[in-house]
Amino acid sequence: MKRIALALLLFLAFPMVVSAADSPTEDSLITAWEALQKSSANTVTLEKIADRRYKYKTNLFPFDGELKINDATVESMGSGPYNDFTLGLLDVELIDLPKDVPQKYSRKYSMWQRNNTLYYEKKTGKWLSPQEFQNVISKMNMDKSKPSGLFSDYMILVVLLLALGYVIYFLQKNKQAVKTSLQRQTDAIAQVDKSIKLSERSIQVGEETNKILKEILYSLKSKG
Repeated sequence: MKRIALALLLFLAFPMVVSAADSPTEDSLITAWEALQKSSANTVTLEKIADRRYKYKTNLFPFDGELKINDATVESMGSGPYNDFTLGLLDVELIDLPKDVPQKYSRKYSMWQRNNTLYYEKKTGKWLSPQEFQNVISKMNMDKSKPSGLFSDYMILVVLLLALGYVIYFLQKNKQAVKTSLQRQTDAIAQVDKSIKLSERSIQVGEETNKILKEILYSLKSKG
């Protein structure tokens, strides 16, 4: 009985253990930061020499010396669209960095500082670089802007119905135009037939008139 109770207790506690293991920590943040720095094409050297201390060299600006992580902070990003993410901030110090570097190489120095902020995605359980985080947010915004499946199907149906209505209207309009054209052709043919008949009648009358005139002329000549 005790074994069953113990097994049940472990079973109920297992999800909490997994959840705690999967939640972001300062150590996991630093590990992800190290991987990000080493993968950067701008990093020449990153060698750990002590806890949170490194030999570091970058080609973004003149520095070849010691890098120290003063603090690592993991905090929630609040509710709303960022509820699925946790913010990871690293307070990084470059020991004996020349004072004019941040101003003289302001753009590149800002790029370097940007990579000292990471974002933990709860859904995947991974720390994201600023660029990866931006890509995920952009995709989320695009997905939200897309119409829902039902609305999309409805819009397609409306477009198809409008297109069908236009085709029917076009066919009916052309059908009427064809009918009108055929009627005009029929009327024109009738006019031609009428003209031909009148011409034939005129010819016939002319022939009869010529015949009568010939007879009159012949009669006058006979009397003379």
